[in-house]
Amino acid sequence: STLHKKTIEYDSKQGNLQTFIMPDWSKKTISSSITREIKQSQKQVTILFTDIVFSTMHWDLNGDIKGRLMVDKHNRLVMPVVQHFHGEVVKTIGDSVMAMFSRPADAIKAAIGIQQTLESMREQDENFDIHVRIGMHTGMAIVETNDVFGDVVNVASRIENEAEGDEIFLSDTMAEILKEMHPVYG
Repeated sequence: STLHKKTIEYDSKQGNLQTFIMPDWSKKTISSSITREIKQSQKQVTILFTDIVFSTMHWDLNGDIKGRLMVDKHNRLVMPVVQHFHGEVVKTIGDSVMAMFSRPADAIKAAIGIQQTLESMREQDENFDIHVRIGMHTGMAIVETNDVFGDVVNVASRIENEAEGDEIFLSDTMAEILKEMHPVYG
């Protein structure tokens, strides 16, 4: 006979816990369906992360409102550059932007554009002092409607953490792909 496991679930309408039995065959069916959907959502992308250098110190010294304004300035400058180079802002994470690109060359152009935009703002306004580090990686990702998952995200984040202010770092994998596709990057 098939074993059944009890599952406890909270019924928000009734405000109480309910116990129901979920047959093993239904768990396997659900799992295989989800696995199939995940596999279909995999594709090669380039992930780009920005991070404002010394933002924590800025928040500590200047308070929440000025800290939030700094992040807002960053986002208002970075996001249009990402979009201009055919990228999609996946999400913001505190003082960082996570963006996705279909083509690694577009990500490189966006990273350069971001650093140039911020440099230009610093030259125009002596009170503007935002510096970012940028990290990028190309690889297979699980791309869903509102998010991206997978090792490509983790690697891009780690690479961004290695960069200093005003630097752009990319993975060896991404560099090799760029060299193959565009010899000018060699």
